[in-house]
Amino acid sequence: MNTNKVPDKIYVHVRTEPKPSITFSEVIEKNSTNEEYIRKDALLEWIEALKSQTMELREEGCGNVFYGAQIAILEEIIHKIVSL
Repeated sequence: MNTNKVPDKIYVHVRTEPKPSITFSEVIEKNSTNEEYIRKDALLEWIEALKSQTMELREEGCGNVFYGAQIAILEEIIHKIVSL
C-alpha cells in the first residue's frame, strides 16, 4: 500500500511558449494556464460530514423541514459527484 498522501488539489499547466507543454503540480505556475482539479474523495468526505451534522440537528428537532431538504440536496450532490 502506498503511504504517500494524495493531494486534494492539483493544477494542470498548459503552455504554448517557448514550446507547447502540459504539466501538473500542486502549485499555480506563472506564464501558463492553471486549470484546477480537486480529488473527488476529498469533496465527498466533506459533504458526508456536513450531511452527518445536518442529520444530527434534524434528530434534535431543529427545523425538520429545512434539514430534511438540506439532506436531500446533499444526497443529490453526492450522487452527482459519484457519477463523475
